[in-house]
Amino acid sequence: MLVFAIFFWSQILSSDIAGKRFLDNETLNPDVIEKAINNWTSPELIEKISFAVSQADSECRYVPSLADRLIQADDRSASGWYFKAVCSNLNKEFDIALEYVGKSLSFDPINPVFLVAQGKLAIAAGNKAVGIQALDILKKQYPENPEIPLLESSLSVL
Repeated sequence: MLVFAIFFWSQILSSDIAGKRFLDNETLNPDVIEKAINNWTSPELIEKISFAVSQADSECRYVPSLADRLIQADDRSASGWYFKAVCSNLNKEFDIALEYVGKSLSFDPINPVFLVAQGKLAIAAGNKAVGIQALDILKKQYPENPEIPLLESSLSVL
């Protein structure tokens, strides 16, 4: 039992060290990314790596697979679905992105970033009802959010 515990914890520590090294270097080498998340990495570390990669990966080459890994590690990961939405938006797949951000909101229903994204994606997809719903929640929960006037204006002409 002790041998198993030592092996298990060494794998976790190795994974966390690889992840932290990746975050320090912020390189987009696929092998380094894979190594950083391969060995029983915690969902929190995968989320941090995904966020770091999403900041540098303007073409979404690596983010979708990282988001899938994050969702696999934590099936209630609002961030994983949000990362998928960001890349779908980049690919102009607005309906799919809207679906993904909706999944994000199912796990984190009053997150202002997700609500603003849902409003903007609804506008891009031509879905006024979903946009108004996101705007209403945003106005109720975060009345000082600077995105509200822009969303109101865009929804009024939709």
